[in-house]
Amino acid sequence: MRKSARTIAGFILAPMVPGVVATLLSPVSIGEPYWTIYLFLSAVLGYPVAIVLGIPIHLVLARCRWQSLPVYLAFGPLMGCGAMLVLPTGTYLRGGASGIDLAAFALPQFWVAMIFATIATVSFWLIARPDRPSRRQTPVDPTIATGA
Repeated sequence: MRKSARTIAGFILAPMVPGVVATLLSPVSIGEPYWTIYLFLSAVLGYPVAIVLGIPIHLVLARCRWQSLPVYLAFGPLMGCGAMLVLPTGTYLRGGASGIDLAAFALPQFWVAMIFATIATVSFWLIARPDRPSRRQTPVDPTIATGA
C-alpha cells in the first residue's frame, strides 16, 4: 500500500478506534446500547479533532521528519488537551456556568480526552506508519526492473 493511501486510511480509521476500545472495555449491560454512544462520540469528537489538529500536526511532523512512535505518543495528550479546550468550554460557558463549575466539569474529562487522543494517534501511526518510506522513495535496482 502506498504511503498516501496508508495516511488516508489512518485518518479515516484512527478517530473511531477510541470508541471501539471503550466499547470493548466497558461492562456489558443488557438493554443499554453503550457501544452506539461510544462510537457516536468517537465520530462526532474524533473527526473534527483529526481534521483541525491532526492533519496540521501530521504535516508539520512530516516536514520536520519527526515521525517516530514516541513523537506521536507525545502529541496524543496535547491533541486531547487542545480538543478539551475548544469543545466543551464554549458550549458549557454559554449556559452561564461559573469558573468553578467549569473546572469541576472539564478537569476530569481532560484525562479521558488525553487517553483517547493518544489511542487515536497511536492507531494512526500504526496504520499510516509515517516512519516508513513510500514505495516511490525506495531505491529500485535496475536489474530487477528490467528482468536482466
